[in-house]
Amino acid sequence: MIQLLRYCRCVTVALLLATTGVSHALVMSDSTSFNTGTIYTSTANSTTPTSASNYGYAYTSLNGFDSSLGTLTGVSISYDTSAYIRSSIAVRDPSDCWAFCEDNVSGGGYVRGDFYLDLYDPNLGYNPSTSRSSSVNCSDNDGYCSRTTSTYANYLDGILFSTTDASLLEQFLDETLNFRASARTTATTSYCYDTEDTCRTYGETRFWGNLVVNYTYDEVSVPEPATIGLFVLGLLGFGLRRKG
Repeated sequence: MIQLLRYCRCVTVALLLATTGVSHALVMSDSTSFNTGTIYTSTANSTTPTSASNYGYAYTSLNGFDSSLGTLTGVSISYDTSAYIRSSIAVRDPSDCWAFCEDNVSGGGYVRGDFYLDLYDPNLGYNPSTSRSSSVNCSDNDGYCSRTTSTYANYLDGILFSTTDASLLEQFLDETLNFRASARTTATTSYCYDTEDTCRTYGETRFWGNLVVNYTYDEVSVPEPATIGLFVLGLLGFGLRRKG
Protein backbone atom coordinates (compact mmCIF):
# COMPACT_ATOMS: atom_id res chain seq x y z
CA MET A 1 0.00 0.00 0.00
CA ILE A 2 2.87 2.36 0.89
CA GLN A 3 4.49 1.66 -2.50
CA LEU A 4 1.22 2.50 -4.24
CA LEU A 5 0.92 5.76 -2.36
CA ARG A 6 4.50 6.72 -3.24
CA TYR A 7 3.76 5.92 -6.87
CA CYS A 8 0.63 8.05 -6.82
CA ARG A 9 2.59 10.94 -5.30
CA CYS A 10 5.21 10.76 -8.07
CA VAL A 11 2.52 10.55 -10.72
CA THR A 12 0.80 13.58 -9.23
CA VAL A 13 3.98 15.70 -9.38
CA ALA A 14 4.54 14.67 -12.99
CA LEU A 15 0.95 15.42 -13.91
CA LEU A 16 1.08 18.83 -12.28
CA LEU A 17 3.87 19.63 -14.71
CA ALA A 18 2.08 17.99 -17.63
CA THR A 19 -1.18 19.84 -17.06
CA THR A 20 0.54 23.22 -16.97
CA GLY A 21 -0.22 24.95 -20.30
CA VAL A 22 2.65 25.20 -22.78
CA SER A 23 2.89 28.41 -24.85
CA HIS A 24 3.37 28.22 -28.62
CA ALA A 25 4.19 31.37 -30.63
CA LEU A 26 1.81 31.55 -33.60
CA VAL A 27 0.80 34.06 -36.29
CA MET A 28 -2.72 34.82 -37.56
CA SER A 29 -3.28 36.96 -40.68
CA ASP A 30 -6.09 38.78 -42.46
CA SER A 31 -6.08 40.75 -45.74
CA THR A 32 -8.25 43.17 -47.71
CA SER A 33 -8.08 45.50 -50.73
CA PHE A 34 -9.29 48.99 -51.68
CA ASN A 35 -9.81 51.17 -54.77
CA THR A 36 -10.73 54.86 -54.78
CA GLY A 37 -11.94 54.78 -58.37
CA THR A 38 -10.97 57.60 -60.74
CA ILE A 39 -11.06 61.17 -59.40
CA TYR A 40 -11.46 63.83 -62.10
CA THR A 41 -10.89 67.58 -62.03
CA SER A 42 -10.15 70.44 -64.44
CA THR A 43 -9.32 74.11 -64.33
CA ALA A 44 -11.50 76.78 -65.89
CA ASN A 45 -10.61 78.16 -69.33
CA SER A 46 -8.27 80.99 -68.47
CA THR A 47 -5.59 83.27 -69.87
CA THR A 48 -3.78 83.33 -66.51
CA PRO A 49 -2.44 80.61 -64.17
CA THR A 50 -5.19 78.77 -62.29
CA SER A 51 -5.74 75.57 -60.29
CA ALA A 52 -8.51 73.17 -59.19
CA SER A 53 -8.69 70.11 -56.89
CA ASN A 54 -10.99 67.18 -56.19
CA TYR A 55 -10.96 64.33 -53.62
CA GLY A 56 -11.96 60.67 -53.65
CA TYR A 57 -12.12 58.09 -50.82
CA ALA A 58 -12.31 54.34 -50.27
CA TYR A 59 -13.00 52.54 -46.98
CA THR A 60 -12.08 49.00 -45.99
CA SER A 61 -11.59 46.91 -42.84
CA LEU A 62 -9.67 44.00 -41.32
CA ASN A 63 -10.61 41.61 -38.53
CA GLY A 64 -9.24 42.27 -35.07
CA PHE A 65 -7.51 39.58 -33.02
CA ASP A 66 -9.72 36.84 -31.55
CA SER A 67 -8.72 36.90 -27.88
CA SER A 68 -9.99 33.32 -27.37
CA LEU A 69 -6.97 32.07 -29.37
CA GLY A 70 -4.38 33.14 -26.81
CA THR A 71 -2.34 36.13 -25.68
CA LEU A 72 -1.61 38.79 -28.31
CA THR A 73 2.09 39.78 -28.33
CA GLY A 74 2.48 41.83 -31.52
CA VAL A 75 0.66 43.53 -34.43
CA SER A 76 2.05 44.45 -37.85
CA ILE A 77 0.05 46.04 -40.70
CA SER A 78 1.68 46.12 -44.14
CA TYR A 79 0.51 47.51 -47.48
CA ASP A 80 1.32 47.51 -51.19
CA THR A 81 -0.39 50.03 -53.43
CA SER A 82 -0.40 51.51 -56.93
CA ALA A 83 -1.43 54.90 -58.28
CA TYR A 84 -2.36 56.34 -61.66
CA ILE A 85 -2.00 59.96 -62.78
CA ARG A 86 -3.14 61.41 -66.09
CA SER A 87 -3.05 64.97 -67.39
CA SER A 88 -4.05 66.80 -70.54
CA ILE A 89 -4.16 70.43 -71.57
CA ALA A 90 -6.24 72.18 -74.20
CA VAL A 91 -4.75 75.44 -75.48
CA ARG A 92 -6.77 77.55 -77.91
CA ASP A 93 -6.47 80.83 -79.77
CA PRO A 94 -10.00 82.31 -79.68
CA SER A 95 -9.38 84.60 -82.68
CA ASP A 96 -11.82 83.88 -85.50
CA CYS A 97 -10.42 85.59 -88.58
CA TRP A 98 -8.31 84.93 -91.66
CA ALA A 99 -5.78 87.72 -91.30
CA PHE A 100 -3.92 89.58 -88.60
CA CYS A 101 -4.70 86.82 -86.11
CA GLU A 102 -2.59 85.16 -83.47
CA ASP A 103 -1.76 81.69 -84.75
CA ASN A 104 0.86 80.63 -82.22
CA VAL A 105 -0.75 79.23 -79.05
CA SER A 106 1.31 77.96 -76.16
CA GLY A 107 0.35 76.73 -72.70
CA GLY A 108 1.53 74.39 -70.02
CA GLY A 109 0.23 72.70 -66.90
CA TYR A 110 0.59 69.72 -64.61
CA VAL A 111 -1.45 67.35 -62.48
CA ARG A 112 -0.45 66.25 -58.99
CA GLY A 113 -1.80 63.23 -57.17
CA ASP A 114 -1.64 63.04 -53.37
CA PHE A 115 -2.34 59.62 -51.90
CA TYR A 116 -3.07 58.81 -48.26
CA LEU A 117 -3.69 55.64 -46.29
CA ASP A 118 -4.57 55.70 -42.61
CA LEU A 119 -5.89 53.53 -39.79
CA TYR A 120 -8.56 55.66 -38.12
CA ASP A 121 -10.20 53.05 -35.87
CA PRO A 122 -9.29 51.80 -33.27
CA ASN A 123 -8.28 55.11 -31.74
CA LEU A 124 -4.56 54.81 -30.97
CA GLY A 125 -4.13 58.45 -30.06
CA TYR A 126 -2.92 59.16 -33.61
CA ASN A 127 -3.65 57.89 -37.12
CA PRO A 128 -0.74 56.10 -38.80
CA SER A 129 -0.67 57.43 -42.36
CA THR A 130 1.54 57.79 -45.41
CA SER A 131 1.41 59.85 -48.60
CA ARG A 132 3.29 60.57 -51.79
CA SER A 133 2.90 62.95 -54.74
CA SER A 134 3.80 62.82 -58.41
CA SER A 135 3.41 65.30 -61.25
CA VAL A 136 3.21 65.19 -65.04
CA ASN A 137 3.59 68.15 -67.39
CA CYS A 138 2.41 68.85 -70.91
CA SER A 139 2.17 71.77 -73.32
CA ASP A 140 1.28 72.44 -76.96
CA ASN A 141 1.58 75.11 -79.60
CA ASP A 142 -0.21 76.38 -82.73
CA GLY A 143 -3.98 76.49 -82.86
CA TYR A 144 -6.38 74.28 -80.92
CA CYS A 145 -4.47 71.36 -79.51
CA SER A 146 -4.27 68.87 -76.68
CA ARG A 147 -1.81 66.33 -75.41
CA THR A 148 -2.21 63.59 -72.83
CA THR A 149 0.40 61.79 -70.79
CA SER A 150 0.02 59.01 -68.21
CA THR A 151 2.13 57.38 -65.55
CA TYR A 152 1.68 54.21 -63.49
CA ALA A 153 3.73 53.39 -60.43
CA ASN A 154 3.90 51.18 -57.37
CA TYR A 155 3.89 54.08 -54.99
CA LEU A 156 3.41 53.09 -51.39
CA ASP A 157 4.78 49.82 -50.03
CA GLY A 158 5.84 49.12 -46.48
CA ILE A 159 4.68 48.89 -42.87
CA LEU A 160 1.78 51.15 -41.92
CA PHE A 161 1.81 50.23 -38.23
CA SER A 162 3.70 47.84 -35.95
CA THR A 163 3.82 47.45 -32.17
CA THR A 164 4.47 45.09 -29.27
CA ASP A 165 3.32 47.65 -26.70
CA ALA A 166 0.79 45.91 -24.42
CA SER A 167 -1.22 49.11 -23.88
CA LEU A 168 -1.72 49.46 -27.66
CA LEU A 169 -2.31 45.75 -28.27
CA GLU A 170 -5.46 45.95 -26.15
CA GLN A 171 -7.01 48.12 -28.88
CA PHE A 172 -6.81 45.20 -31.34
CA LEU A 173 -8.63 42.61 -29.23
CA ASP A 174 -11.97 41.52 -30.75
CA GLU A 175 -12.28 44.82 -32.65
CA THR A 176 -12.62 45.64 -36.35
CA LEU A 177 -9.77 47.66 -37.88
CA ASN A 178 -11.07 50.44 -40.15
CA PHE A 179 -8.97 52.08 -42.86
CA ARG A 180 -9.44 55.03 -45.19
CA ALA A 181 -7.64 55.48 -48.51
CA SER A 182 -7.86 58.87 -50.19
CA ALA A 183 -6.59 60.51 -53.36
CA ARG A 184 -6.52 64.21 -54.22
CA THR A 185 -6.27 65.30 -57.85
CA THR A 186 -4.92 68.81 -58.43
CA ALA A 187 -4.83 70.27 -61.96
CA THR A 188 -2.84 73.45 -62.54
CA THR A 189 -2.41 75.67 -65.58
CA SER A 190 1.08 77.14 -65.23
CA TYR A 191 1.11 79.56 -68.17
CA CYS A 192 -0.88 80.58 -71.22
CA TYR A 193 0.71 82.76 -73.99
CA ASP A 194 -0.25 85.30 -75.05
CA THR A 195 -2.94 87.13 -73.08
CA GLU A 196 -5.72 86.33 -75.56
CA ASP A 197 -5.08 82.57 -75.54
CA THR A 198 -7.19 80.37 -73.27
CA CYS A 199 -5.89 77.25 -71.56
CA ARG A 200 -7.57 74.47 -69.61
CA THR A 201 -5.83 71.62 -67.76
CA TYR A 202 -7.59 68.30 -67.08
CA GLY A 203 -6.48 65.73 -64.52
CA GLU A 204 -7.43 62.34 -63.10
CA THR A 205 -5.93 59.99 -60.52
CA ARG A 206 -6.72 56.60 -59.03
CA PHE A 207 -5.35 54.83 -55.94
CA TRP A 208 -5.67 51.11 -55.17
CA GLY A 209 -3.89 48.35 -53.25
CA ASN A 210 -3.87 45.70 -50.52
CA LEU A 211 -3.57 45.62 -46.73
CA VAL A 212 -2.39 42.70 -44.56
CA VAL A 213 -2.41 42.44 -40.77
CA ASN A 214 -0.30 39.86 -38.91
CA TYR A 215 -1.05 39.05 -35.27
CA THR A 216 1.67 37.31 -33.25
CA TYR A 217 0.32 35.52 -30.20
CA ASP A 218 1.07 32.82 -27.63
CA GLU A 219 -1.32 29.89 -27.60
CA VAL A 220 -1.72 27.98 -24.32
CA SER A 221 -2.26 24.25 -24.86
CA VAL A 222 -5.27 22.62 -23.16
CA PRO A 223 -4.63 19.33 -21.24
CA GLU A 224 -6.10 16.14 -22.77
CA PRO A 225 -9.06 14.54 -20.89
CA ALA A 226 -6.97 11.40 -20.16
CA THR A 227 -4.27 13.56 -18.59
CA ILE A 228 -6.84 15.27 -16.39
CA GLY A 229 -8.12 11.83 -15.29
CA LEU A 230 -4.64 10.76 -14.22
CA PHE A 231 -4.25 14.03 -12.35
CA VAL A 232 -7.43 13.25 -10.39
CA LEU A 233 -6.05 9.76 -9.63
CA GLY A 234 -2.93 11.35 -8.20
CA LEU A 235 -5.01 13.57 -5.95
CA LEU A 236 -6.87 10.50 -4.69
CA GLY A 237 -3.51 8.93 -3.88
CA PHE A 238 -2.61 11.90 -1.72
CA GLY A 239 -5.95 11.61 0.04
CA LEU A 240 -5.49 7.90 0.80
CA ARG A 241 -2.00 8.52 2.16
CA ARG A 242 -3.27 11.16 4.57
CA LYS A 243 -5.98 8.79 5.83
CA GLY A 244 -3.38 6.04 6.31
